[in-house]
Amino acid sequence: PIRLARICYVEGNVRWRTSADNDWSFASNNLPVRQGAQIWIERKGRAELQFDDGSMLRLGSNALVTLQLLYSDSEGTFTEIKLQEGLASLRLRHKLAVYQIDTPFASVKAKGPAKVRVGAGRSVEFAVREGEATVEGGQGSVTLKRGDYLRLASSMSEYEVLSIPGRDSWD
Repeated sequence: PIRLARICYVEGNVRWRTSADNDWSFASNNLPVRQGAQIWIERKGRAELQFDDGSMLRLGSNALVTLQLLYSDSEGTFTEIKLQEGLASLRLRHKLAVYQIDTPFASVKAKGPAKVRVGAGRSVEFAVREGEATVEGGQGSVTLKRGDYLRLASSMSEYEVLSIPGRDSWD
């Protein structure tokens, strides 16, 4: 079945395109997007995407994401998102929803309900506010539980799970 998401909130300059081969256009509220779409949040911008299972993806300044895969069958939904740069928070609402966010150094996969924060830039960070998530990369895999934080400086960084730092303006 075809799955869709919609851009449900736009602040500042938010651009989108149906695929990497197309030109960028300005995004607007209630814009439907599907597999292959890219969303780029320019400096000081923000956007939120709502998926058809009720899950939400919040994107911050300088974020660039691609909706790699939006899949559904009788067992539930699977969504794969590529975060090339920027900050994203994912809130999974449905227990049969599985989401994976790929970053330059590692991937994180979570089942709902959960809240996961992912940042990508010179380093990559993963934080789990609710539920649990599994990070997979060059050093194998590690499961993060509520309150866990992991920062990777490269794809070969050792996994050192820490407590989440204090809340910031994004949280």
